[in-house]
Amino acid sequence: MRAETRPRRIARVAVVAKLRSQVALRAARRCARFLDRRGVAVLFDPETGRALGRRKDARPLGAASAPADLYVVIGGDGTLLMAARAIADHFSRQTNPAALAAFPNVDGVVALTHGTGHGVGYFLNVHEGPQSISKTTPDATMAMEPGMITSVEPGLYREGRWGVRIENLVLAVPAVTTEFGEFLEFETLTMCPIDTRCIERALLADDEVRWLNAYHATVRERLSPRVTGDARAWLEARTQPIG
Repeated sequence: MRAETRPRRIARVAVVAKLRSQVALRAARRCARFLDRRGVAVLFDPETGRALGRRKDARPLGAASAPADLYVVIGGDGTLLMAARAIADHFSRQTNPAALAAFPNVDGVVALTHGTGHGVGYFLNVHEGPQSISKTTPDATMAMEPGMITSVEPGLYREGRWGVRIENLVLAVPAVTTEFGEFLEFETLTMCPIDTRCIERALLADDEVRWLNAYHATVRERLSPRVTGDARAWLEARTQPIG
């Protein structure tokens, strides 16, 4: 008989909002009220807490005295990076290795100098809006819509040393509808193996490994009927799961 594992209860949530966006602040206030009604302790970074009039619930991000089970970041990628850096800065100053291990993929966050993604055209331009995931978004009010094809290509470049970038194309498709509205998810369109020889397994979280293995299983399933001989052997070798 297999033992069932229960999901860990989320008892404390930290909320961070983009201060210069009234939309983000309103969303943060609604999120906090929703959690309050459900008995979940809500914390804020000092700036968000001050903006929402909840100074008593404000804590430095990653504070050991009040660790959060979940961080909700409302804003753009700049707000997300700010929050990640703040958490990383706090834990990098801790002497307890267990504190660092609690956030395996936050310590050492860097600013990606390359845009995360852009719209892709069919007969028109490779870089085609209106959607974009970048600090140079052409239309900051443009939301993703079903049917939009977007690149996902985070890149990091060290001047005079090296650069690394990986790119896939994804399709925005309907996911779920809740009391908060309709939500989308990305369906991967690119069917090409990712070179796992370039991956440092210790830097990946378990959910990232699961995503990579599932992606490679899909690539293998869809492409295997189309290739034979050496090409199929190469495909099999390059899509093996990593541990």
